[in-house]
Amino acid sequence: MNEVLDVFLSFVRLGLLSFGSVNLAAMGQVVVEQQHWLTQERFVQGYALGQLLPGPNVLCIILYGYAGAGAWGGLAALLGFFLPPSTLVILAFAFTQRGSPLLTRLYRSLLPVGAGLLLAGLIVLGRGSVNGWASGLVAALSFLLARFTPLPPVLAVVLGLLVGAWLL
Repeated sequence: MNEVLDVFLSFVRLGLLSFGSVNLAAMGQVVVEQQHWLTQERFVQGYALGQLLPGPNVLCIILYGYAGAGAWGGLAALLGFFLPPSTLVILAFAFTQRGSPLLTRLYRSLLPVGAGLLLAGLIVLGRGSVNGWASGLVAALSFLLARFTPLPPVLAVVLGLLVGAWLL
């Protein structure tokens, strides 16, 4: 049961550090470097799977918790990641409905913080997945399709998978 508690507390901390989306850099440090629940490659594969499947891509945390402590670890990761931040969001919303100018300014300041965290996460993903010309080509193709075409992102994922399976 100690492993489940470790997973829960790790994901409470990660959930409180993840502004706007999952903080991949911090999550990679905990899951791969500190706890050694997964290798860097498996970590990136779990994130990629979360991108492919329907629903919020952050649900990859269930896989990471599972790697740390089995099925109960997956549940602990889910609850730890979402419960404390959800409580804070509800409280912040209640206060902003009362017209708090301080919280309104804090909300606006979170956008650049989120952008910085996403860029840090991009580096974590790139380090673990782009390791040659073929994987670089798949990454570039996926980016170009998602950014510059009207295709739904899921089609960019499927096309990237097909090209990746052919090249890699």
